[in-house]
Amino acid sequence: MSSVKKRTKSPKPINNRDESSEINVSSFIPNPPPLSWWRMGGILSALSIIPYVYVIQKNTLNWWLVVIISLNPLVRYFFPSQYVPARNSQPYWISHPCLARFLATIGEPIFLWAEAMCIGVPFWNGPMGWLTIAGESISWVHLLLQSELIGVIEDSTWVLVQIVALFTGSGIFTRIVSLPFIAYNLIFHLPRQFKRVFGVKFCAGWSGSKNEPVDADSFIWIMPSLIAQQIFFTVFLVYMNQNGLDFVW
Repeated sequence: MSSVKKRTKSPKPINNRDESSEINVSSFIPNPPPLSWWRMGGILSALSIIPYVYVIQKNTLNWWLVVIISLNPLVRYFFPSQYVPARNSQPYWISHPCLARFLATIGEPIFLWAEAMCIGVPFWNGPMGWLTIAGESISWVHLLLQSELIGVIEDSTWVLVQIVALFTGSGIFTRIVSLPFIAYNLIFHLPRQFKRVFGVKFCAGWSGSKNEPVDADSFIWIMPSLIAQQIFFTVFLVYMNQNGLDFVW
């Protein structure tokens, strides 16, 4: 009588990760990055406000612009959030992605407005301003519809803004701001973001923000971009002050 051996299946490894939000990130960045990493950016952001006080032309509009543009990185660094999938790293309203998007909506145009003044092109009544308004609008759609494809369209719009700056503006800033931004996005950021399109639902729709850590892919975009934004905004203010330029509607 032959004995029959029963084959038992080895148990599958437990995977608690949400595969719909799994993304490719660099191996040297922990996923998710610890909050202490974000706060290092927050400290740098707070320190970068100090030069603003000395280099801006002292009038009411400039003071308001400096306050508004400073709030965006301070909140994003100390209370990180993520657009898609919508996440707030801390259980407070100040960490909500909708607040982060609101601050970016008023902060990013100020940076690009200053850039336009420095390269000698109109902003609000020119292509740079029109594309900026389109980019901010698309970003809200990206957040509320929870669609990474729309996020890629948004980021492509920011590339178009800098392409316009490169070909219509003049001076050194088109080479040290516009050109590196375009190259970084085309070579690194946009291909990486396009991979996210296949990692999440095409258009999940808004269902609220989860109190979860922000992923590493968002970190490696938010951290360097906001630091670069503050550094160059300071440079723009110095240039405007030295050349008697002011924010022109």
